[in-house]
Amino acid sequence: MPGFFSNSQKTIFKVDDFDYVEAVDLTAGFKVREFIRNAGGISYVPYIVQDGERPDNVANKVYDDPTLDWTVLLANNIQNIYDEWPKDSETFKQYIIEKYGSLSIAMATTKYYYDGEGNVVNFADWSTIPANSGKRTETEYQYETRLNINKSKIRLFRPSIAKSMASSLRNLDRKPIV
Repeated sequence: MPGFFSNSQKTIFKVDDFDYVEAVDLTAGFKVREFIRNAGGISYVPYIVQDGERPDNVANKVYDDPTLDWTVLLANNIQNIYDEWPKDSETFKQYIIEKYGSLSIAMATTKYYYDGEGNVVNFADWSTIPANSGKRTETEYQYETRLNINKSKIRLFRPSIAKSMASSLRNLDRKPIV
């Protein structure tokens, strides 16, 4: 992602009496997350991630700035893109094959049994439920697909808020640590 650390607060560390080094202050992200969690009245807009879209694509589409990709992740408390961002079709297919051995195995293997009211039940109980009660099963493939679809339903900061956050972070004073 092009701008992940570009807007991050920098800190100056003293190496010795003559040398200093500037580094990204990784704790700033925690401070921002804490602020977002505790702040009231921050408004979000819903967004559906399309197949193959990355956070920088979403930021460019919504904010006209791909370097605001970090705000997309922040608004959704995403810390691990591989596990928490929706997989595109090809990556999803490969993920299923790696995890279950093949698509056909994932499609044929039952993960959950549901009673007529949508509650998960064990197989023994499920098999005693009448067929016309609305009972159903969910395969491993259906389960993984459902999770991936749910990951595509994200929220975004309103553009004015995202741009204001980026501006505020750029304007933070650099404080030396001695």
